[in-house]
Amino acid sequence: MSELRSEWLLREARRALRECGTRGRTTRVPEKARRAVVAYVAAAREEALAWRQICADVGLSESILRRWSAATVDGDERVALVPVKVIADSHGGSDDMEQGSRSGGDITLLTPGGYRIEGLGVEQLATLLARIGQ
Repeated sequence: MSELRSEWLLREARRALRECGTRGRTTRVPEKARRAVVAYVAAAREEALAWRQICADVGLSESILRRWSAATVDGDERVALVPVKVIADSHGGSDDMEQGSRSGGDITLLTPGGYRIEGLGVEQLATLLARIGQ
């Protein structure tokens, strides 16, 4: 991609972000602005620009730019669904599951965020996941 095109994309990304107005740290950026920023990031990465430079150019953090870039493929949103396989307990039936949900259990969960949780019951697991925001 030509340097002239990436400069144009940078101007468009900056304009789109300015149009968002004053934002707080957690204010959602409109999809139009996100697409403009992601287009610039893709062009800049093709030109082998460093993430540090790209972040400085648009005024956003590397983590948000990487997340936005990973969330889209050719303009389509990626779906973050993960297949789940439920395996019946070979030691017993539903009574064991009910008991495990109250006290502790043999549940192992690996979240998309990378947490591995073992040995909790269903209620304990739900409480923990709610606290860590997974």
